[in-house]
Amino acid sequence: MNAAVEGVIKQVLGRYLLNFEEKNVYVSLLGSVELSDVEINLEEIRALKFPFEPSAVFIGKLKVSLPLLISTEFKVTASDVLIVLEDAVEKYVNMYDIE
Repeated sequence: MNAAVEGVIKQVLGRYLLNFEEKNVYVSLLGSVELSDVEINLEEIRALKFPFEPSAVFIGKLKVSLPLLISTEFKVTASDVLIVLEDAVEKYVNMYDIE
């Protein structure tokens, strides 16, 4: 079952995730999916043009609790998150030698 879920995750979120494999997926019979050791694709984040630029984004565990009924809400929990940011404005000022 993990392989099938991994395939769906890669299809939906593949462009945002790096080095994602079946070993990073745990599927519970109670309706939750856990992703572990998730590395985010920095190019996709940089494309959003925030006033900061990420140097690294890692998520130790991402848990999605899926409802048994389609009409109910679902819950997403992230833990052990590391985000390292740089000031993008300063980078572009230095790159183009703007004073």
